[in-house]
Amino acid sequence: MTMTIKSLLVAMLFSLTGGFAQAQNSVDLPDIHYDRSELPLSVAVLVERMGKYENDNRAATEKDIASKRASVIASLKKELAAQTKAGNTKGVKAIQKQLAVWKLEADARKNTEMAWVAKRAQQKGAAWKSMLSKEGLELWKKHGLPGSVNLSEKEAQVKSALIAAALYPCGSENVVVRGKIRLDKGGTRPLLEQGGIGFQVNPKQEGGFIFVYQGPEEQNLLYGGFKKSEQEALDTHRTKLPRSEWGAFQIAMVKGAMVCFADGKKVMEYKHPELGTPTSVMLFSNGSDSRFKDLEMLSPTDKEVEGLLAGREVK
Repeated sequence: MTMTIKSLLVAMLFSLTGGFAQAQNSVDLPDIHYDRSELPLSVAVLVERMGKYENDNRAATEKDIASKRASVIASLKKELAAQTKAGNTKGVKAIQKQLAVWKLEADARKNTEMAWVAKRAQQKGAAWKSMLSKEGLELWKKHGLPGSVNLSEKEAQVKSALIAAALYPCGSENVVVRGKIRLDKGGTRPLLEQGGIGFQVNPKQEGGFIFVYQGPEEQNLLYGGFKKSEQEALDTHRTKLPRSEWGAFQIAMVKGAMVCFADGKKVMEYKHPELGTPTSVMLFSNGSDSRFKDLEMLSPTDKEVEGLLAGREVK
């Protein structure tokens, strides 16, 4: 019996630590911060919500378990002293073996956690994904492009029509898009020069929220609504309209908020309880030819979402 228990403990030790070491040194460790925009939207939302639920509940649960385990171990140590005093040799050895098993399990968990921390440190996070790569261009075309929209790997050009738009699927519950915009003169409505980018939130109602550069007033405009017939100006901000040079922007739809940055500064934020998962990115032009380049998309981490809501761009 003694040899059997010893063999069991040795086998557990190899399984928990040796097996772990093998996994830690494997070249096939999973990419923790893979690009979630590659997931189908419904799957991406489930994954992100599960991650949030897990993070929200794990800390409290693990604290309760650790507290309970410490209490039980303290009780076992008291009983160990009592059984030692009573001369119960077999009982003492059995208690010692149980304490050894728990220590082995705790050490294995600690080693595993340390490995994941090291793995995260090696990975900088999900990379920005180009929306104008060969694969990206196919996603724009999937929705069908208006005749006024021209795309290449260098630039997206939205020529002035009464309103011209193009769609690109998001594939994530929280989305950040960045790039550069430029408005060219010569549009059909020079007194109302507009170009911008935004999110479609409900394709059945044709609603959406757009971050607009507008002239000749020289301002940013946050424009939108859940239904096409109910869209309106939600916020404005004085800005330099990008004409001869490109203007940098970053927009995000996260946790019921649309956050807009121009040239590195947060300029507008709109919150609404129904502002949820965006289905597509929209390019917009009205009265001016709009040009976009360096378009990139990111599925932000929870920490990056917190930074966006606090007024910090994702780098």
